Amino acid sequence: MISPRSRIRTDGQSSRSTFVAEKKQAEKEEKEEKALVQVIPHNVVVTDFDDDTITKWDYELYKGTKGVTDRIALLMPLDPPPGRSEPVPFVPWGRTHFTSETNYFMCHSDYGKVGGLEVCNRSAPCCQALGAPKKRFAVMVLHYQTDQNGNLTKPYAYKLKVWKFGEERYRSIKATNKEFPLHAHDLKLTCEDTQYQKMTLTACKESIWRHPDVFEQEGDAVLTWVRSMISPRGELPNKLCEAVAKAYTDKELHEALGAGPSAGARPVSDDGSVNISDILSIE
Repeated sequence: MISPRSRIRTDGQSSRSTFVAEKKQAEKEEKEEKALVQVIPHNVVVTDFDDDTITKWDYELYKGTKGVTDRIALLMPLDPPPGRSEPVPFVPWGRTHFTSETNYFMCHSDYGKVGGLEVCNRSAPCCQALGAPKKRFAVMVLHYQTDQNGNLTKPYAYKLKVWKFGEERYRSIKATNKEFPLHAHDLKLTCEDTQYQKMTLTACKESIWRHPDVFEQEGDAVLTWVRSMISPRGELPNKLCEAVAKAYTDKELHEALGAGPSAGARPVSDDGSVNISDILSIE
């Protein structure tokens, strides 16, 4: 029969042995982890095949869904540019062509202005094959988590995305911005056609992410992403500019045009001209 004192001593020795074994195992795992880190080159990340963060781009594209109303905020640097008292969106645009084989790509023709009107100084093969280019814009947006009617859901959540559109929608946003400055108002977008992204725009009475309580918690993270998309002080090129459309080299353009786009192919967006200095200006 084991005395109570012997049992206590035996149990204590067992606990110490377990502790020592667990400590050694932890030290071994830590050593193996450090060794693994040491052999991984700079900017190499170890992952698996369930990693949803691996995408072609480091941003998502905003697209509406028929019958669904989304709520978005147009994102912009919060420091007003010289001569302005309020923040102004950073809105790059480019002259683009579209075919079903290539999607949107940048025009190679040279344009200038005569008497305030845009004129083509040199017509590139893309214009000769596809006609005049169309303007395409890109903006940064915060897409709120909402129900199908555009009402915020709990818990509060959002995704940061890039929204690309043609000149017709640009004009609609510009008109809305004149009455409801978009640094202070969100937009509700009701999609009527998923394929062609036809939608109606409605200004909200406020911007949720700019509310002091929300901004205090989320502002730094959102603005860090904004700064990552545009170079310091807005130099070109940057990620947002590159999001407008694909930029082909002359060789790539020749190959793309030789891939079979028909001479009658046309971009989806509407034609027209616009003064870039007026982009989303507040009057």
